[in-house]
Amino acid sequence: MKSDSRPWRRGEVSPHIDEGNVAFLGLISVQERIPESFTRWDLEFEIQGRRAEIICRGNPDYGGVPHGLDNDVSLAVLALYQRFGCPADGVIVTTAYQLLKLIGLDTSGYYYKALERSLGRLTHTTYTAREAWREGGRWESKQFRYLEKVHATGVGEGDGLDGKTVLKIELGKEIAASVRSRFIKPLDLELLASLKRPPTRGLYRLLDGRRFAEGGATVRIFEVGLLEWAEVCKIVDKRPERVRRVLQGAHAELIQRGYLEAVEYVGRGKSQRIRYHFAPVQSAPDPAGVELLQRHGLTLPVAQHYAREYDLEHLRARVALYAAILERGYRPRNRQGFLVDVIKDTQGKYANPEDFAPRRARPAAVRAAPPGAAEEGEADALAAWKAMAAPERLNHLKTVCGMVLRKHLAPRDFELLFEALDEGRLEGEGLYRELLAHSAPRKAAALAARLRERLGG
Repeated sequence: MKSDSRPWRRGEVSPHIDEGNVAFLGLISVQERIPESFTRWDLEFEIQGRRAEIICRGNPDYGGVPHGLDNDVSLAVLALYQRFGCPADGVIVTTAYQLLKLIGLDTSGYYYKALERSLGRLTHTTYTAREAWREGGRWESKQFRYLEKVHATGVGEGDGLDGKTVLKIELGKEIAASVRSRFIKPLDLELLASLKRPPTRGLYRLLDGRRFAEGGATVRIFEVGLLEWAEVCKIVDKRPERVRRVLQGAHAELIQRGYLEAVEYVGRGKSQRIRYHFAPVQSAPDPAGVELLQRHGLTLPVAQHYAREYDLEHLRARVALYAAILERGYRPRNRQGFLVDVIKDTQGKYANPEDFAPRRARPAAVRAAPPGAAEEGEADALAAWKAMAAPERLNHLKTVCGMVLRKHLAPRDFELLFEALDEGRLEGEGLYRELLAHSAPRKAAALAARLRERLGG
């Protein structure tokens, strides 16, 4: 595999990112299923005229080398790591339920088991990169794991993951350090979320790692040998007809979604080459617009869509109108759907907030915020949180708990805390206010101590 350009650029973290080395090396097989005996692969290639190698050693107890769903799980962990502010220790706290929701999977028993095995593969697989890991402008040799540690409550007692399981996940040290140094590339989460099958999402991640050249320029055509690409994709059966069959569904979906214009096969037999024709790159959504819409409850893919379709001035005006209508006491059944309708309105349907009479009595004025929580940013965060639908409020609250308290509560403490929130024994808005007011480390430690006492932990 030859490469004289890099598929990423240094810069600010985008709404969703992939670590640059991971994006290029293709650590996870695109196949949805592999034999459990497939526990090792080796890939030699050339970078700027120099020989490089990546070696993977998996564990048969978890289903062989990382593959299929592991692409989605690994990206979800990266997204959470970014959301947590890229902490130096690489640690994030979440729940199995939240992780499945972030991936977009059904929260049924089947997927909890699949998630458990996926986390096991990502934790118990070792990679060795020889002159193939980019760090500080040089090619380095590294041995690493995608995930360093995973602590799951309840699993130690013989039970599997479920909706209440708290996960304390430590991202691999080398990957976390690379993300913190901004050795990253953007991902189109709107496109990623629209892809239905894990193999397609895995192939998209690989292709996008080769679409971006040094400095952020994009290529329109990428050509590679068929058997060489089979090695990169970690396809087990490398007979040419089998490789084409494995890739066929993913190619069709990427063409349907407008990411690829065409896929050509050139030549015959083992000497065949694949020629990918990329569609023109869509303009990137305005990050300020994405952040604004996310703060008012839209999911990241939806926020990206409308931040790409409308300019920031329009979005600010429509969000202000949306907020004014809610301030009048109007209570839509679906706040996110209502916000989207306000954004898209061009007929003056929502021109006058006075036309929206409240469906119920206007709530009493919010009491003055406690000391330390009166800053404008905290007030905005509280207002945005209250504007979310109830399920999103609860999930966001749990995420913020993990961000603020991750160094001060054990996984079992988080499990008790989340149970109290689920059962209504702990009032959500009061806790959210406390989290906003106690985000500094010393204050967070004091809040954690009070919560442990309150919960009997």
